Amino acid sequence: MIYVTLFWLLFNLALIPASYRLRACFAEDDAPRSCPTCGCCERVDKVRDSDPAWGVYESEAFCANCRTSVGYWAHGYWDPSYRDDLRREYLAAAALLALCLTAAYGLFDVTAMAA
Repeated sequence: MIYVTLFWLLFNLALIPASYRLRACFAEDDAPRSCPTCGCCERVDKVRDSDPAWGVYESEAFCANCRTSVGYWAHGYWDPSYRDDLRREYLAAAALLALCLTAAYGLFDVTAMAA
């Protein structure tokens, strides 16, 4: 029981920086604030679909520094999958970190889990 408790404690501690980084990278409406890769706050928008009479329908935002795609805007809304993908990466990294730290302290045998 103590092993599971320690694992969840380490897992949640590893998620604290990730939650701050998610808030730093994306606004509440999923608009990109900064690049998750390099941290640059400037972006370049590339229009994907537009109409001269109605304006821009779809636009993709790229980091001005590393040219990573940081967001996609279509019909008035930002695509939330960019934030969700980053959240999944952080969850996987936090779980791996917590597992490695718990195993490093010798609290359980990792090889027994594989069997």
